[in-house]
Formats: sequence, C-alpha cells, structure tokens
Amino acid sequence: MPVPSGEVRIRVEAGAASIRLEVPPGVAYRVRTEGLVTRSGILDSPGYDAAADRLSIEMTGGAASLTVA
Repeated sequence: MPVPSGEVRIRVEAGAASIRLEVPPGVAYRVRTEGLVTRSGILDSPGYDAAADRLSIEMTGGAASLTVA
C-alpha cells in the first residue's frame, strides 16, 4: 500500500482468493469487508479517526480471506 497523502480509498474485489495487504508502519487504516468467509465487518487501526493521512480499504469477496500486515 502507498503512504497516503490525505485519505486514499482502495477497493479490492476477489473471488476464491487470499489477499495480503501490507500497510506501511505508522499509517492509519480502516478495512471494511463484506462477504468474506473468514470475517465481515470493520477493522480500524489505532488513531484512524484522528488521522488526516489514512487508507480506507473496502473489500468484497466470496470464498476469500484477507490479511492486513
């Protein structure tokens, strides 16, 4: 993932896949997932709401898994 300037929106769509997103250290992010076998919902990093520079990631998928590192 890029180091954001402002809010950077990212959309990921996957079928039967495993996705690994690598977020730079110290970058705030929010991940919204829908339809994943492993988890659906919202995951925020600490400080996301207050961060001016942040990643907003939306992922939809079928039999997919998502890892944020």
